[in-house]
Amino acid sequence: MKIVSKGGTLSSFEYLEKKQKATRKRRIIYSVSTFIILVALVLVSRLEKLRITEVRVEGAVVTGADPVSSAMREIISGYYLWIIPRNNTLLYPRGHAEKVLAERFPRFSSVEISLDNSRRLA
Repeated sequence: MKIVSKGGTLSSFEYLEKKQKATRKRRIIYSVSTFIILVALVLVSRLEKLRITEVRVEGAVVTGADPVSSAMREIISGYYLWIIPRNNTLLYPRGHAEKVLAERFPRFSSVEISLDNSRRLA
């Protein structure tokens, strides 16, 4: 029997090999479960029930509702990292959208974005 040392204690080769296999197995399980959770989150974010389908503009009398609505649709179109849709009700770019709309339409005194119901952006 060969004694192998890795620091302060002496252990047998078989014990260290068993310990390394258990560590490898644990790492594989953690990696696979993390991957499954990430894939599940991406699939949930793509559900049609969690996506913004309608944009409603209130108070834009001078500029009209159509240019503001189309600008907002342009802002929320596309994907984050080519995976997660920007028009997700939980992840839509609210701060960025307010900033862009204020820059594009300088006649607005303020821009406020909110979700009316679960799928309508106001």
